Amino acid sequence: MSKNSEELLANLKQIAEDTQAIQALWRSLFREFTPPDGRQCHLWLARYGMETAIYGLNAAGTRYNKKLQTLEEIESSGSEPTAEELAASRWTRPEIMKYASGSMIRRRERGDE
Repeated sequence: MSKNSEELLANLKQIAEDTQAIQALWRSLFREFTPPDGRQCHLWLARYGMETAIYGLNAAGTRYNKKLQTLEEIESSGSEPTAEELAASRWTRPEIMKYASGSMIRRRERGDE
C-alpha cells in the first residue's frame, strides 16, 4: 500500500472517530434531538477542526439551556408564558445546528482556533 493510501485511510479513520465524538457530545447536550449525520460532522471537521466544532456545540448547548431555564422559571412562577416567550424558549434541531455553526464561524473569524 502506498504512503498516500495509508495516510488517506488514517485520515478517514480519524474523521470517523471524531464524528462519533461529535455525535456523542450532541446527544449529551440535546437529548431530545437526533444528532447531525456524518456528512454534517465531516463538514464541520473539514471547515473548523475538532476543537472549534466542540466549541460551537457547547456554545449552542449553553444557549439552549438558558432558553429552557427561562421557560422553567416562567412556568414555576405560576404564570403562563406568552406566545412570544414560548417561541423564544423553544429551539428546533435546525436552529441549534445554525447557532452551533455560527459560533464556529465567529470563533474562526476571531482567530481563537
